[in-house]
Amino acid sequence: MIRVKSTVAAMGALALTAGLFVVSANAASAAPPSFQPDAQAAGTVAFYNASGVQITSGSLNSSPFAAYYMASTPVPTWTGVPGDPDAPGPKAAAVFYTPVQGQLPAAWQTGDIETSSQTIGTHPGYPGVLATTTNPVVKDDSGFADMTDHIANFTSTDAADPNIYEVRLLNSNGQLYWSSDIKVDTVNNTWTQVYPTVAAAPAVTAISPTSGPIAGGTTVTITGTGFTGATKVTFGTKAATSFTVVSSTKITAVTPAQTAGTHSITVTTPGGTSALVAADVFTATAAAPAVTAISPTSGPIAGGTTVTITGTGFTGATKVTFGTKAATSFTVVSSTKITAVTPAQTAGTHSITVTTPGGTSALVAADVFTATAAAPAVTAISPTSGPIAGGTTVTITGTGFTGATKVTFGTKAATSFTVVSSTKITAVTPAQTAGTHSITVTTPGGTSALVAADVFTATAAAPAVTAISPTSGPIAGGTTVTITGTGFTGATKVTFGTKAATSFTVVSSTKITAVTPAQTAGAHSIQVTTPSGSSPLVDADKFTAV
Repeated sequence: MIRVKSTVAAMGALALTAGLFVVSANAASAAPPSFQPDAQAAGTVAFYNASGVQITSGSLNSSPFAAYYMASTPVPTWTGVPGDPDAPGPKAAAVFYTPVQGQLPAAWQTGDIETSSQTIGTHPGYPGVLATTTNPVVKDDSGFADMTDHIANFTSTDAADPNIYEVRLLNSNGQLYWSSDIKVDTVNNTWTQVYPTVAAAPAVTAISPTSGPIAGGTTVTITGTGFTGATKVTFGTKAATSFTVVSSTKITAVTPAQTAGTHSITVTTPGGTSALVAADVFTATAAAPAVTAISPTSGPIAGGTTVTITGTGFTGATKVTFGTKAATSFTVVSSTKITAVTPAQTAGTHSITVTTPGGTSALVAADVFTATAAAPAVTAISPTSGPIAGGTTVTITGTGFTGATKVTFGTKAATSFTVVSSTKITAVTPAQTAGTHSITVTTPGGTSALVAADVFTATAAAPAVTAISPTSGPIAGGTTVTITGTGFTGATKVTFGTKAATSFTVVSSTKITAVTPAQTAGAHSIQVTTPSGSSPLVDADKFTAV
């Protein structure tokens, strides 16, 4: 017989903190046993003889057990007692269970096995390994308990695994248990411990792919160990949409919809749940946003324009930019619409981008916003005139001169100019024709409009006569006179006294030929008139009609 003998004499009544039930199968069954570890157990039971030596087999009539020992293995959490000892268990019907102290069924012998949460004393024959064991299982008195008593008193109702006893040790609250299988050979009167270990928790060693869209639907191949019998696969806190256990080392699982970010994949089997490791991390990615249209497409450089941005993937947007500058403010109206207020920015085009956890929108033609500056305006100039030769420094007053790129006098560009401020420019006049010329200022915001206040007059010096030849001619006229002097360009009239020359030709700015009119006898001053005036009367311009 197999006996359990206490090595702690006269321990008295002990408070029960765990239970034991032994499951037997029909020893007479001819079907071969199908040994398998109890995957639901939290740990294993080891057996020791009176000398403290661990034993795994022996005779049914000898090798008494000194104690049972619940090995320290990973402990899962149970929500209730794992199974009813009076109902069929995972291998056979429960036939023995040690209840609370003092409530033993009358049919059971007084030497039944009971438990203690601590050991008392160190009897010479007590196994040393049990001296510090948290939950050793011992006898509550000095008697013996024969396992044959249980075989005789109980009959298995399940022949699925014949000739097998399952020893289970429950903890104090009945939420965890330890187990071991014993194969009983009633013909040879022997026992053998089988599968003294429980199923190990699964482990994930790799996943592929390691990322996918937040919408879910990605099929992930999970590689690892201990996947047989998997009951659940999770991505973070969410269960896989579906999964298939391909083998003990491979599972394929479909990702659920989930938030953007990293999520550890765990596999749960009867042996437990896989530990979190770097290799199990799956990243759920949101698609990068895309801008498909904006309205309006332009606004002042001062900012403050509310722009409606249309596109996709805007949910969770963290930033909206106009070129390199962040929007003054923005509101995510929906996954396809954002309203944003433009910042102050330089004149020109700026691409609008939207940033979300999924990335930043790509630059496209549809996202271009144009920041426009107001056109400049000229309100006054000083001085308002200068010589046609140029070189006069003119102070131009107005608005919007910042960033001016050009100043013109009529059709000619200023020789040089300086933007003193947004309201003041100094410009040097170019050489130009005599007359009035509108000054214009050009900036990125446009060109100033023509107004009366921008008119500059280019003036030529009045002509001067320094000599004539010949100095006399008949009163009947018809004499061709060569007039020498300065400023003759653009001459409009040549007179002899009060009478206009019959005809004249401006040969150059210093020479005119003119034909004398009929006139009275005497001296007559020759005058040349140009847009800049008439030559003054001098002795050198006297022509005598004889």
